Amino acid sequence: MKVFSGRGARLVSLRTHAENIDIVDSGGYFTAANVEAALAELALGTAIQIDAILSSHIDWGTGADQVSAEDVPIADAGGFFTSTDVEATLQELSAATWLIGRFEAADAEPWDQQFNNLLKNGSFESWSAGAGDVLPDGWDAQDAVTKSRQAGNRGSYAFQAIAAGAATALRQTFWEAGMASRTFTASCWVKTGTGGAVGIRVADDVTSTASALHTGSGNWERLTVTRTLDGAATTSQIHLRFFGAATAQFDGAILVEGTICPTFAQHHNDEHLKAIDYQSNAPANVDYGLLRMECGVTAGVAPNNSITITFGTAFTKILTVFCQASFGDLTTSIYWSTGNMANGSFIIYNKDNSEGTPGFYWAVIGVGP
Repeated sequence: MKVFSGRGARLVSLRTHAENIDIVDSGGYFTAANVEAALAELALGTAIQIDAILSSHIDWGTGADQVSAEDVPIADAGGFFTSTDVEATLQELSAATWLIGRFEAADAEPWDQQFNNLLKNGSFESWSAGAGDVLPDGWDAQDAVTKSRQAGNRGSYAFQAIAAGAATALRQTFWEAGMASRTFTASCWVKTGTGGAVGIRVADDVTSTASALHTGSGNWERLTVTRTLDGAATTSQIHLRFFGAATAQFDGAILVEGTICPTFAQHHNDEHLKAIDYQSNAPANVDYGLLRMECGVTAGVAPNNSITITFGTAFTKILTVFCQASFGDLTTSIYWSTGNMANGSFIIYNKDNSEGTPGFYWAVIGVGP
C-alpha cells in the first residue's frame, strides 16, 4: 500500500497483511474475525454459506406476513398422509384419519379387518396326549420329526421339533366356503440356533407363500407371512416348516384374515373350562374343544324300571347330566353305561312307585372337538 506523508508529499510504501484487517460480519456467517481467517473458512467449507437461512432469520407466527406450520411442507417418503404440510398432518393425526388411511392402504377398512385368530391352540397350551413325542391339540402332523413340549415364550408351553431335513413339522387346516381369493396373514414366534432353516408358510392346494426364515440368533423371533389364496383353491393350511435340518421351538401362532396381524390373540375356543366332573366330583380335566350340550325327552318309564339314553354328539369329556321327570316329584337315579366317549350312553332309573309312568327331560353337557 502506498501513502503520501508529510509536507513534501513524499511517497512512503507500507506493507500489511489480510490477517491484520478485521471484518464486521454483521450477518454472523463466520467464526473468524479477520479477512485471512475468513478466507480459510471459505476454502475449507466451514463457513456459513451466503444463502443460508437461520431460524433467527424467520419471522415465525400466524400473522399475514409470518411463517407458520402450514407453510412448512413434509416429505412423507412412506406415503402415510394425504396432507402435504405440517399443520394439516397434525390435524390428520388428531382426527385419527391417518390410522384409517393405513387400514385403507392395506385394502382393509377398519370395520372389515378382523383380528380373530383362526388357529386352534395357537398358544400350544393344550396337550391332552401328554408331553412326549405327541401332537399338541388342534394340530396335525405331516412329515416325520421328533416332537416334544417345552417351556413357552408366551405361556407355559411351546412346541419343539427336531427335523433331519426339509419337513413340515405341524400343519392346521383353516377353510370355509368362499375363502378362495381372500387374503390372510399368519405369524408365529420361533426360536432356533440354525439360520435360514425354519419359517412358517400359508398354503392352499395350488401353491404356497413362505415367511422370511429365522436368522439363527437363538432368540425368539416373530415370523410373518401374508398370502392371497388362489382363486381355484379348495382348501388352505398353515405350516410350521423346516427348510433344512434344525431344532426349533414354536409358540404364539396366529392367523387372521387381512394384512394387519397382531402379535397374538387366542382362538375363541381356546379356554380352560373350570368345571366339576360329574362322575368323580373333581375338577374336570377338559381337553381342547367346544362346550357342547345335547338334550332330549324319553318315553315313559314305569316304576322300578329304567331306560338307556344314547347321545349322539361327539364328546371328548362329559361334565354333567341333568334329568327331570315330565310330571310328579319322582326319585330317579342316573347310571353310566359308556360315558366319557363319543356317542356314549347313560341309564335313567325310576325308583318311585307312586307317580305312574312319566317321561324324562334330559341334557348332557360336555366338551367336544
